[in-house]
Amino acid sequence: MNNNILIIEDDDDLREEVVGMLSFENYNVLEARDGISAIELAKINKPDLILCDIMMQGIDGYDTIDKIRESLNSVTTPVVFISALSSRDDVRKGMSHGANDYLTKPFARRELLGVVENQLAKQKNINNYTEEKNDDLRKNLLLNLPHEFRTPLNSIVGYGSILKMNDAQMGISELKEIGDNLVESGNRLTQVVDQYLQYTELLVKSQSALDSEIIKDAHVILADCATIVASKFDRKNDLILGLEPIDLNISDYYFKMLITNIVDNSFKFSHPESKVDIKAEEIDGFYTIIVKDNGIGFPDNKVDNIGAFVQFDRDKNEQQGIGLGLAIAKMIAKVYGGKIVIGSTKEGTSVSLKIKVG
Repeated sequence: MNNNILIIEDDDDLREEVVGMLSFENYNVLEARDGISAIELAKINKPDLILCDIMMQGIDGYDTIDKIRESLNSVTTPVVFISALSSRDDVRKGMSHGANDYLTKPFARRELLGVVENQLAKQKNINNYTEEKNDDLRKNLLLNLPHEFRTPLNSIVGYGSILKMNDAQMGISELKEIGDNLVESGNRLTQVVDQYLQYTELLVKSQSALDSEIIKDAHVILADCATIVASKFDRKNDLILGLEPIDLNISDYYFKMLITNIVDNSFKFSHPESKVDIKAEEIDGFYTIIVKDNGIGFPDNKVDNIGAFVQFDRDKNEQQGIGLGLAIAKMIAKVYGGKIVIGSTKEGTSVSLKIKVG
């Protein structure tokens, strides 16, 4: 199928010339002479590439592209600005409005076609990569999510049936054991649902910054979150903390979510009575938090594949959860200008989290 290319240019002669060159190459060309008509045209036809003049009557090229992106709810459609403005500041301003490339008037046919072919090829690679990742996501979702719902639900239904049939014959200790198992299954199911909701919430907000606030004594919040997680696994004595005091510009809600998911992963995949060591200090403008455990680890060649609903060697290791903990943490860290680096061996895993200070 031929690509749709939208040309927005108020110079009729230049616009017709560009339309002719692109049509000759068998592209489907849409044309508009001003921003308002271009926005309406883009809504209907959803172009694969936009060529846009900057200095136009009415709304200029910058505002036109902003409004098109908003109406399409997409930041991936490639944009090439066409303009006689060629200073470094002009190019930088164009890039700040999401331009992928810049054509300076006057330009030759060879230049135009080269830019068009290059941008369409890049977009094709992005689309292929995205589709591949979506396929992986769907596959992992189908493999892991039903199991994580069915296992605790089966337990709840099973123990409920026992209570229904044998309530008069059971002693206190048996009833307590069943109650403990019901609570454990309920908590497991609740965690799956909570993580899934957290992940979908972050997907919706991923194109814009999350809320921020100055949180005083972030190291205290970090310690509290880590202690709560350790207590959940009945392993408070396994937790080692060495935290430098710090104030951070990050949402309290998302900071707790970030820390909880990382620390939960460390306790989940390490053995009881082995240590989970958390150290934090400011290094080169980042608050660097390192979480080390002595758990099962995973091969280095699988570190890059960590993502949503991804689990490794599930057939060898019992793993509760749906593989969202580190994926959620990565998404939050990225939004706040930080990053997560993961190293793992057979002796355990180290997660290094960097959050920008100030």
